[in-house]
Amino acid sequence: MLLEIVHACGFRTITAFAEARPTASLRQLADDLQADGRSLGLSPGAWERQLAELWREEAELLGAAGIERMARRLLVGELAAAIPKGWLARWTDTHDARAAASKLSTALSQWGVYLGPSHKQTAARLCNAMIERGYTGAIPAGWLPRDPDDVILLELFTRHWTEPL
Repeated sequence: MLLEIVHACGFRTITAFAEARPTASLRQLADDLQADGRSLGLSPGAWERQLAELWREEAELLGAAGIERMARRLLVGELAAAIPKGWLARWTDTHDARAAASKLSTALSQWGVYLGPSHKQTAARLCNAMIERGYTGAIPAGWLPRDPDDVILLELFTRHWTEPL
C-alpha cells in the first residue's frame, strides 16, 4: 500500500520520491506520504520504519552501489533535520552547542537503525569517522550536505563505507 501511495504521488520508486526532496528526513518523507489522510493503521513511527524497509529492499536490488546511494541520501536528510544550521566548529562550548551535539548523535543513531542490522557496523564506522573528522576541523563549520553527492560526504563514504558481501 505504501508503494501505491508513492506511485500516486507520481514516482516510480521510493528512491525517486526521496531524491526529489534531497534534504528531507525519513520522518518528513513519511509525513508527506501520510498527507493524503490515509493512516493504513500505522503510527507515524511505523510509517518511517515501513518506508525505510521498503527503500532498503529497493536499494538492495541495485547492489552495493544502490545501498551506498540510499545511505548517503538518508544521511543528508537526517543531518538536515538534526543540525539545520550546519556543522559546528565546537560542540560543547555552549548549551545550544551541546543540544545540537545531542541532536546529531540521535540523528546518526537513527540513521543506523534505518539502514538495518546488516549495515550496523558499517554505519557505526562511518559515524565515528565523521565525528573524528569534525573534531579535527576537517569538516568546516557550517557544512551541511544538500544532496548525496556532496564532496565531503563522498569522501567519507569512499574511505569508510564498505559493505559486507
